[in-house]
Amino acid sequence: MPKITKKQELCNKMVLEIISEADYLLEDQTIPKNVLGVIRSIKSKLTDNLCSLEVSNILYELEETINTVNATEYRSVVWSLISKLETLKENMK
Repeated sequence: MPKITKKQELCNKMVLEIISEADYLLEDQTIPKNVLGVIRSIKSKLTDNLCSLEVSNILYELEETINTVNATEYRSVVWSLISKLETLKENMK
């Protein structure tokens, strides 16, 4: 069994934090369905084999979502996820 490096351990911890935040957001019934759909999609992608390209795709998807009319109220929540995902992407390099 290969040994997990500190960098991998940090990335795993960050993924768990992002998934936890996504779970919390999915419980909020006031968030528009299109935003919740993207958050669900992100959560499932994070639990699969994750690579920096996948994180880039997730970031693109989130950025597109916050530009929709009904998502303006939730931009700060989405930006929080984007920030954490960008940090994760940088740590994966």
